[in-house]
Order: sequence, then structure tokens, then C-alpha cells
Amino acid sequence: QFAFLAKMIEEKRADAASRTWSAILATHQTFEAKDAFPYIEYLLTNNDGENARRVWNDVAKLDASFAPYVTGSNLIVNGGFELPVIDRGLGWRHEFRPGVTLDTLGEPHGGKQSLSIHLEGSPPDAGLEQWVPVVPGSIYAVHALYKGNVIGVSAPRLAVITPAGERLMLSDEMRGSPSWLEVGGVFSTGPGQSVVILRVTREPGSTQLRGSLLLDDVSITRDK
Repeated sequence: QFAFLAKMIEEKRADAASRTWSAILATHQTFEAKDAFPYIEYLLTNNDGENARRVWNDVAKLDASFAPYVTGSNLIVNGGFELPVIDRGLGWRHEFRPGVTLDTLGEPHGGKQSLSIHLEGSPPDAGLEQWVPVVPGSIYAVHALYKGNVIGVSAPRLAVITPAGERLMLSDEMRGSPSWLEVGGVFSTGPGQSVVILRVTREPGSTQLRGSLLLDDVSITRDK
């Protein structure tokens, strides 16, 4: 059934893929979460956030180890960086960037750890993002906490963009502080937009900087 699902995805037959997924669930057999990730990726890239979230939650019902990755009112998965990074689906995604080192053993604001971001040079961003299913025509608030120190022009920011690259929100710079500070913003989704991307970025991203930041308790919640 998973092989057939993969073929339906390859042929871009959305209805057939949906029926195949329903058939997989109807067997009530357990499987590893990673088996469903290609289908979730397909839904996200086709701007089908509602079904991407539904399939993500379906997986948690059949793979108990995946249950902590299910979200509630906070749409960010693993916003406190307490869980291993999945690097696909609705989890945090990481791509290597020269001059950027990421570690999840930083001093926490809440929980047991936070994300430590060390920067040296002129990386365009931190190589960290999360794809987030949202409701079209809605307003959302982004919040996070950070501390640390960054020297140079254009410190990291939180940005929300569409998969097509349209920017919906850009936070203030996370330049640094010895104590935890809040950063975030508000964005709205258009009538046909059901997936957005939260990214740790720089604008402009070609200038030199160095330093370290801790990031914790990241959230996106729907206002209305």
C-alpha cells in the first residue's frame, strides 16, 4: 500500500493518494512515522495544509513514539527544542550553512534545553525552518524568546514566508541580551494560503557578523 501511495504521489493523483492513505489507516496496522513523510511532503508542497496536519496526527495514533510531535493551539512542532529534530514533514528542517553551528543543548527558558545558534561570517540565514499548516484568511501571532550576543550588521530575525517566497512577516533583529527577550510579529494568510514557512533569516544576509544566540519557546497561534 505504501508503494502504491508513492506511485500515486509520483503521478500527482491526489484523490487516489487520499484513498490509499485511508486504506492504510483502515488496516489498523502500526508503521513507522517516516513511512508517511513522503505523503505529508506532497501535501505541503501542494498547499494542502489541512490534510498535511490531519495525516501528521494520524501517524501519531499508530506510532506512539511520534505522539509528542502533535501540536495543540501552538502550531509549531517541538517549539521548545525538547525533542529530536525530524528534518521533514511538519518538524524543524535544517540545512547546513557555512558559518552556522546549531545545537539543542542550550540553556533553556522553559523545559530542559533550547536551540543554540552560533554565527561566524556572512551566512544568509541559520538554515533552520518549519513548514506550518494554517487556515486561509486568518490572522496569526508569532512569539519566541531569545538571549545572547551578536556583533555585526543584520542580526538574525524570524520571518514567515509562503512556499512561493512571498514574505508575510519579518520580526525585529535578535541582536542579543543577557536576559531573555521576546521577539515575534503578526501575519495574515490570503484566501488560498494554507501553508507557510517560519524561518530564522537575515536581511540583508551578506554582511559579516559573529556571536551566539539561544532560541526557545517558539510558537504560532491563531488570533482569528
